[in-house]
Amino acid sequence: MKWVCPARAHWGLGPHQKMTPELEDRVCLTVTLAGSYQAAAVLSAKWGSPVDASTIRQRACAVGQRAEAQAQARASDPAPIVVISAGVKARGPAALVIMMDGWLARQRGEAWGVESADAAGQRVAWHEIKGAVIYRLEQAGQTAGGRGVIAQKYVVAWQEEPLEFGRRVQAQARRRGLAEAQAVFVVADGSVWIGNVQADRFGRAQGVLEMYCVI
Repeated sequence: MKWVCPARAHWGLGPHQKMTPELEDRVCLTVTLAGSYQAAAVLSAKWGSPVDASTIRQRACAVGQRAEAQAQARASDPAPIVVISAGVKARGPAALVIMMDGWLARQRGEAWGVESADAAGQRVAWHEIKGAVIYRLEQAGQTAGGRGVIAQKYVVAWQEEPLEFGRRVQAQARRRGLAEAQAVFVVADGSVWIGNVQADRFGRAQGVLEMYCVI
């Protein structure tokens, strides 16, 4: 015999979990916009749900782990097979654009929170975030003022080695019509690692050099 609480089961709460999914979603969004766990704790108390910074960090890490598991599953699944009836021409994108770039993100170092000036390690660590924006060329347009806009785009971000980043970008591109695209363009700033990703994952794509490519 096992004792269960129907309300907890309906909410999807794990053993000993005290925070509801709704509150978890709110504090995770708050810390994303606030930029620090301490600021998120202050804001959460302001709108009536006081949560300490360490708990917010714990829940944000848990949500991040779930998101990473979902991303791994999407990258591992093959692209959906498009079934075309006899006599019907496949309607793939006229052109698929893949923009790739990298930038440095400020994160906690080994000595974060250590007051001693001679503490070993760095208080702040900088890590490169690799990002890609994928869209169909027909989804690009302009506002009335002439500013460029993209009606629908898909983003891939990764912090570790370029090999895994390329695998994830290719998986997302396949879902956006890579196999059916009449032309594929890789827009980048000429970085060597991006060139290697293009050669490994998008061999038939046409490279477009953009010195000020910012994603």
